[in-house]
Amino acid sequence: MPHFGYSPNLKVLRINFCGLSQIHPLSFVPLPNLETIHLADNDLTEFPETLMSKMDKLRILNLARNKITNLSNIEFAIPDGLVLEQLVLDGNPIRFGFKEGTYKWPMTRQVHMANTRMVKLNGTFAVFEASPMCEDESCRSLRIPSSFWSHLITADFGANPELKIHPQAMPLLANLT
Repeated sequence: MPHFGYSPNLKVLRINFCGLSQIHPLSFVPLPNLETIHLADNDLTEFPETLMSKMDKLRILNLARNKITNLSNIEFAIPDGLVLEQLVLDGNPIRFGFKEGTYKWPMTRQVHMANTRMVKLNGTFAVFEASPMCEDESCRSLRIPSSFWSHLITADFGANPELKIHPQAMPLLANLT
């Protein structure tokens, strides 16, 4: 990841298709007013926990088509009370959810999780396909807090051919586009 000089006027950062495999935890410190970060189509597997902790203007985070398999390696440490406009995780081969009680799912108005190996959605959990490293459903589940649904307007769970949506989730999805 390149080093940035202090650039308070930079609002949009796009580093797509660059083979980026890691990001230094302090990379975005000189970019305090970023509103949009596109890091799609790279080789990222994790996201440092301190990377977004001071980004109180962040609205869009696009991590589509990277190599993210374990959501526990993606720390969504955004400032408290911040609601993202868009979180894009499409095309990541997710196998593991968060470890219970260790990470919080960010509030967002739009979530894009197409082609992420999701197999079940019931309103409180999303479950991903089993793998040799994780057969048990508990390690491949993502807990979804009820507050998540109150902010959500748009959701894309397409291209997950094994996805089963539990009837209990239908009222939560009914008003989404």
